[in-house]
Amino acid sequence: GGAGANISAITAALTRGLQKVAAALSAAAEAPVLCVLRCTMPDLGADPARQSRLLTSLLPVTAPLFFISVERFIPTIIHPAGAAYGVVCGSIGAVALYCAWPVLTGPDAPRRAVRT
Repeated sequence: GGAGANISAITAALTRGLQKVAAALSAAAEAPVLCVLRCTMPDLGADPARQSRLLTSLLPVTAPLFFISVERFIPTIIHPAGAAYGVVCGSIGAVALYCAWPVLTGPDAPRRAVRT
């Protein structure tokens, strides 16, 4: 019984130690990804009338740019051609949003489009 209890205690201690190391490594690996995500995704939660027209217009491009930046880490899921296609489609959306911005936030904007 004593040797078995020692092995169980050692195994439990090793497991806890490995979990702590894995959590620390996971947090370290997340940091660059979160930094790129924050830089490429502007915060648009506030009143649209107070938002930057340029930052809002860039939003359709930022998600594909994020995927391009992480493509090298997950090449079997994200392919360069798909990421480039996303940037092209996002660019078209960005131009459309930039052109529509005055209509979406102006005095004649639909009430549902502008948060007050």
